[in-house]
Parts: sequence; C-alpha cells; structure tokens
Amino acid sequence: MKVRPLVILAGFLGAGKTSFLRALVTELIGRGLRPRIILNDLENAGVDAATLGDLEAELTPLSGSCLCCETQDALLEALRAESQSPYDLVLLETNGTTDTGILLEILAETADLGHLASPYQITIVDAVMFGRRGWMTAIEREQLSTSSHVRVGKRDLVAPARFAEVVQAAQLLAPAARLTDAADLADELALGIAANSGPPPSTLLKPGRPNATLRRIDGQGADHAHTQTHEGGAKHAGHPFLSCQIEIPYPIAQSTFESFLATLSGRALRAKGVVLLREPLGEKRSFQWVAGQGGEISPCQLQDPDQLRPVAVFVGSGLDIAALRVDLAGLVSTVGEARGT
Repeated sequence: MKVRPLVILAGFLGAGKTSFLRALVTELIGRGLRPRIILNDLENAGVDAATLGDLEAELTPLSGSCLCCETQDALLEALRAESQSPYDLVLLETNGTTDTGILLEILAETADLGHLASPYQITIVDAVMFGRRGWMTAIEREQLSTSSHVRVGKRDLVAPARFAEVVQAAQLLAPAARLTDAADLADELALGIAANSGPPPSTLLKPGRPNATLRRIDGQGADHAHTQTHEGGAKHAGHPFLSCQIEIPYPIAQSTFESFLATLSGRALRAKGVVLLREPLGEKRSFQWVAGQGGEISPCQLQDPDQLRPVAVFVGSGLDIAALRVDLAGLVSTVGEARGT
C-alpha cells in the first residue's frame, strides 16, 4: 500500500500559516509532486481557499470549529478518502486555536488511516507576537510542544535580537524539532515520497512529545473546548474564543474599510474576509487584520470572485458581535451611496 505523508500546519491566529502553505505548495509542485490541501478555519474556510485558488492543488475547506472538536468527523472522513486519492501527500492547515496534542491523539486512535504516514507537524511562529499574548501564550506553547518542525516567521518585522530570542524559546519548547523553511521541508517530503515509507499511525505520538493529556489553557482550569457564535445563533462547547461572520454586501471605499480595520485593536484577535470595493466598482478583494500588526486589503484579485459573497470573519476572546455589525453597517451612510448611485 502506498503510504502518503501527512503534513499538519499549526500556529496561532495570524501567524502566517496560509502564506507558508502557499510557499510550500509552490516548492512541492516545482519538484513534480501533487499535494492535496485540507483547510480548517473558524466560520468560513472558503476565504482562504479562494486566495489559494490559483495553485495547482486540490483544496477541501472545512469550516466550523477546530479539528480537535466539532470538525473532527469531517476531517477523518476527508483523510479516509485519501486512501483512493491520486495525490502524493496531504497538507492539513489547522485553525489558530487548535489543540495539536488532542488532534494528534485523535489521529493516533483512528485505526483506518494506514495509508497516511505518521504526520509531520510544522508550527509557524509569529516572531512579533510570540510570548506576548497573555493567557493565550499557553496555546502557542502547546502547539510548539508537539512539533516535529518549526518555522519562525515575520523576521523582517523584528530586530535581530528579538528574532534570536524567539528562535531560542521555540527550540526550548520543541527541542527535537527541526527549524525549517518551505524549500527544506519540500526536499524532506520529496525524499520520503520517493522511498514510499513512513511509520504507521500507531506511532503518531512520538517519544519525547507530551502525552495527549488534556491541557489547561484558559488560566481558570477550563478544559479545551470551543465556543462559536453564528449569525443564526450560538453554539457553546465552552472555549474562551468566539468567532462570527458578518456579511458586508454593499461596495465600500477602500480607504473607509482600511480605517475600519484600524479600529479593531483591542476588539478582536484576527479578522479576514472578502470586501466589495467601490473603486473599481464591484471588484472583490480579500483582506486580513492581525492584532498587534494591523491589516491590509490584498492588491491581488480573487480567483472566481463570483463564487464568494462579501463577508467579514472575526475571531477573538469576548467579541462584541453586535457592535461589529453596527460598525460595518455604519461604513455606508445611505443605501444609495452603498449601491454606487
């Protein structure tokens, strides 16, 4: 039986996982490999999938809760389907609040994944924000502690001393992990695929990694679980994070929307989505905002924009969803102006 590598991309909200995924896919394709991508995101994984639509890879978005919680059945179904897949490897991008220890335990206890090798877990570390998230730093540390590979990103945004400090901290948390980049990891994966070998899923929890015992992450003794708020109601599973998506159906001036993104500091941890611009009229662009680093509207046009409705996705602890909805509506002074009339 052909054994395919499974690569898990982990990292906190806004760390740069999707950017690394794009670079890795480009490197893999350059080596003649065919990757399969599974994207997990709170609320709307289709936004990231749309920004990756130009890549020569098959994408499956899994929207909803983390892979270690409500979305695990959908994940396992997608992974089981890979037993009949023509692709050379599976790339799994987790959302930023995933407990990787629990995810690895789920994979290790699933008996019918013998067509997938023991996973590589590469954790993307944000050199700007690492260790500066208060109680949420525990989530970053957990994600690092189960890593087989680490990539410290956003080097150009910090001083050399700070970058070296973050690298050292990452190595202390994951002493057996390799520091890597997209090209190096692609080389390693290509060698493994050429050998068509890999340890069976029963060895997913490698010696030296923490056992998949549930960790306390919220500073108050609450077990890992997730709370998601949807426009149609709330789903509660007890997590300190909230997520929501709010439609923004009218064209908005780019400068006006950029000003709105600048107001999110202290209100959210992460925001992204699709905005319909007034100039050029009717053009859809992706946008993102990360706490501590600001936001931007992509200069690149989306692939298949007609398939995407303009929507803003927010993730945070204690989101004021009603206020966000009011603020977005306030970006348009009148319906006539919103419609460009």
